[in-house]
Amino acid sequence: SACRDRECPELPAVGWGDTAAASMIVAQCVNWLAGVADPVLVGRELEFDLSTLRSRFVEGPATRSCARCESLRAAA
Repeated sequence: SACRDRECPELPAVGWGDTAAASMIVAQCVNWLAGVADPVLVGRELEFDLSTLRSRFVEGPATRSCARCESLRAAA
């Protein structure tokens, strides 16, 4: 084929970027559900590192803090 003559790279049906984006969306949903269920996780975000394909909880931005979040943190 013409593509073989030019040595075009073969791309998978779903690229790693699509998979990573889907993983980040799922991670944010899990973070929200976990934050509601566990006061220790309220205000934290799940960060997905594309270079290592690992995730970890990090402190969320201070602008997302609310009175209810602060009371849950104080109770924990």
